[in-house]
Amino acid sequence: MQTRQEQLMVILAQSQGWLKGRDLAALLGVSDRTIRSDMNKLKQDYPGAIQTHHHKGYRLVSQALEDPNQPSPLGLPQTQEERLHYLLKLLLADSQPQTLKELSQDLYVSPQTLTMDLHQVGQLVGAYPDLDLQHDAKGWQLKGPEFQKRRLYRELLTSELQGDFLNLDKVLAIYEEFDMVWVAHYFQGLLKQADYQLRPASLPILLLHVGIAVQRMLAGQFLYHRQDLPPLAAKEEALARKFLQGVGKQYKCRIPAAEAYSIGRLLEAYQAMHELASQVIYQGHPLDLTRLVQDLGQHLQDLVGLDFLSDADFKDRFHLHLQGLIERLHYQVELPNLFLQDMKRQYPLVFDLAVTVSTWLGARLGVVLSETEIGLIAVHIGSSYSRLERPWKARAILLAPQHYPLMQSSIDRLKASFGHRLEILAQYDYVSEAQLLHQPVDLVISFMPLAQSLGLPTLQVSTFFNEEDELALVSLLNQVEQRQTAIQLALQLGDFLESRFFYQDLQASSPEQVLTLMAQDLAQAGYVTADFLPSVLEREALSSTDFDYALAIPHPLQAHSHQSVLAIANLASPIEWGRYPVKLVILLALKDSDWAFTQVFFKWLGQCLAHPRQLKSLLAASSRDDFLAAIVGEFPHPSR
Repeated sequence: MQTRQEQLMVILAQSQGWLKGRDLAALLGVSDRTIRSDMNKLKQDYPGAIQTHHHKGYRLVSQALEDPNQPSPLGLPQTQEERLHYLLKLLLADSQPQTLKELSQDLYVSPQTLTMDLHQVGQLVGAYPDLDLQHDAKGWQLKGPEFQKRRLYRELLTSELQGDFLNLDKVLAIYEEFDMVWVAHYFQGLLKQADYQLRPASLPILLLHVGIAVQRMLAGQFLYHRQDLPPLAAKEEALARKFLQGVGKQYKCRIPAAEAYSIGRLLEAYQAMHELASQVIYQGHPLDLTRLVQDLGQHLQDLVGLDFLSDADFKDRFHLHLQGLIERLHYQVELPNLFLQDMKRQYPLVFDLAVTVSTWLGARLGVVLSETEIGLIAVHIGSSYSRLERPWKARAILLAPQHYPLMQSSIDRLKASFGHRLEILAQYDYVSEAQLLHQPVDLVISFMPLAQSLGLPTLQVSTFFNEEDELALVSLLNQVEQRQTAIQLALQLGDFLESRFFYQDLQASSPEQVLTLMAQDLAQAGYVTADFLPSVLEREALSSTDFDYALAIPHPLQAHSHQSVLAIANLASPIEWGRYPVKLVILLALKDSDWAFTQVFFKWLGQCLAHPRQLKSLLAASSRDDFLAAIVGEFPHPSR
């Protein structure tokens, strides 16, 4: 499959609906004829996977193939995370038992893999005391009260729309060369048999490191015991040896006994994080890891204004990560490219922070860290960032009778469930559109029928605020937040984007040519220093800033701007950038003092990349004003 055809499959999968050929052509910067040719090739490769309609265009069909041996199209769940979401939704929506045979045919995975998936679903369901995933000769079925099922579905939807930065499912899905699900299942089984206690929050990161070790060993890259290292405790050594024996037997390979030391040290470290080594020997000299973590945390606070050092888990995990990094540098071990593209697409701000931190850390260690190491650092930063960042709250007016005891319990439940995303400004028996004009309100939630439009996103809920109401409110809050981000970006972007730095139909044959032209114009205007372009090119060399949808966001490693400004180029034809062909280039030249805008920009970018249709208007913009209008237009006003 060609890169462009892969892009088409990703776009169709994320759109979850019909897309016209001309829209796809505009999105990828190719002709309608090229799209038709690509679609014909994809339909040959994946019979039945793509549905064509004369007026509506194309869409991906979820159940596309009858032959389970045929490779599954990208639109179907392929990682374990995607399968778990699919299985949970299916079990919640369908009260009939689900058989392994039918699920295997639908998802194109083996019954053995599905059995492990369903056991993982059972563990997730275990967090809800009244729910139970049962199976018998008829199949698998989720039993329990409907309220608990709806609560689980609501939280599943929230997770899908908002996203946990790193969880166990993501770790299990990132290794392609071996079955990490089996490795994790076996590893956790050994820990349980030995009654070996670990903090649940530590398990994803621990398994990430275990997976890295297994992948390295299966590739023949082994570590060997050094005499100067302290001995392992007996319990950890026994567990590590048993684990490696099982892995060796499963994959029919011989693993040196000395590898047990690495796994055993991981276990020791994650069980007793207070016993971390404060110093290691690096390049023949002592390296104070405790001081390095402190300095790195201060560097992050200077960058984003968040106190990462107040997060004890972050300090401990990053300390452990540095120990592993020093070990990898010492033995010159190269890690595989695990989940880099998903990380860059889903968390662009976090990944860019990791690039900056990796450059700083590399300078301290006297090395250039690889793109994969940057991705691992992004994992640690992101998991802490998601806890430290103060979430945006939607401001709401509540319409409900003030003295109605039955309704008060529903209001209390609403506040308890959505207090982290919702700020109730006031509660009224009645409100008019004129009253709302004088208050900074984002939406209205009404427990009563409304006779007129209030000019704001409005949700009418039932007296008992049931599960359907909760799901509807989650959806509306996400729409409101997306639109607020787009409006905030457009307002700020107007100060940073000048018409003379908007390039329409720019002729260029390489990224270097585009960046040189744009940077020279900014320098001639006195907005950036002579170091700006070299810093941008250095950033590209570390990790290309292109994304799936014909878009690149180049920017320097360090601020070299006298004045914050953006330059935008809509290229005459796509050019090869990093991994993908690029049609739209947004060059950021921002001062350190404008970090708040950077946060808004990357938040908008993450939302934008999740909606393929909404990029078309950006690509079609022919002027600065069109571009600003397109940003707000991407996220239309939520239904009123």
